[in-house]
Amino acid sequence: MPKKRRRASRKHPTQTGPSIATASTSPEIVTAARRLLREVEQFRLSIERHNGSEPALLLPTSFEMLAHTDATLRSDIDTLETAYEIIELRKPVAAASRKGISWQGPLHAERIVDLAKIANDDDVDYYTQWRRNVESIAQRAAIRDEDLKHRCGRPTKTTKSPCSNRPVYVPGRGHAGGLGCTRHLTAVEREVVARYFYDAVAHHDCPGCVAESGIACFTDGDDPRKLRSVDGAWPPTRAFAGEEVHTARLDRVQL
Repeated sequence: MPKKRRRASRKHPTQTGPSIATASTSPEIVTAARRLLREVEQFRLSIERHNGSEPALLLPTSFEMLAHTDATLRSDIDTLETAYEIIELRKPVAAASRKGISWQGPLHAERIVDLAKIANDDDVDYYTQWRRNVESIAQRAAIRDEDLKHRCGRPTKTTKSPCSNRPVYVPGRGHAGGLGCTRHLTAVEREVVARYFYDAVAHHDCPGCVAESGIACFTDGDDPRKLRSVDGAWPPTRAFAGEEVHTARLDRVQL
């Protein structure tokens, strides 16, 4: 039997920001940053002259720290200008990060520059890709939310009212597989679902992590470098009888 792993949880925050229609570039901030850089450079030279003149007092630590930010500031401004150029010249950017995760804007300048570096010839510009990603992410979320709406519906032991728990996951069918929740499965159904989870691990590699057939899935509690993106997102897991498996792996099981 594959080794079982501890179940972990992952929260998926919804990224928010200005709408694509109102988002805009602001070259004015670059001009202001260049002006600030010149002031910082002059400030650093003043401190160097002060420290080299056998001063009667020592300067505050904050002065020293600020004086040495010019290199970082210069690098950040260069990156910002490059990002603006990518946006304004409508240069292509990749639809997903290096880890295969779809992004939503607005992004930091360094991420835009990196997306441009890994873009393919058939990729589109920043605003167009931003719009496409928002639509595709929303579509995936709608499908996921619709699947999560399904309820067990089997009568409870006490009130006989329909159970409101979520049904167990069925490969290829999600929670719409027609079964009950873990509490209301029959003995035969429980055995069938356990077989689904066992077969997924025993006979299939996992698209959602580096686990090969026979190896239990690596999940959020493990090294994140062992996880893989599926369709532009981190794949969810489902658990049964202590076995936690990525849904992308479960869906490889033939019913």
